[in-house]
Amino acid sequence: MGRRTWGPGWVGVERQEREIGSLLHRRDLAEAVTIVTAIRDGQPTNLRSLSYEVVQALGVPDELAQRFM
Repeated sequence: MGRRTWGPGWVGVERQEREIGSLLHRRDLAEAVTIVTAIRDGQPTNLRSLSYEVVQALGVPDELAQRFM
């Protein structure tokens, strides 16, 4: 069973961990932390460097994601 994330909708814990793990595997840790922190704080960020699945797993609203993708 999933739990509610800070975004709209439900994301299974395993899926969220898998997506974040994939991000960290493909990119360096500093970039991942910068992107996740910017998203959390509502700051402009380059979401183009993230896959759509990771953006969804992070709970970023579609309308916000589309402004940066």
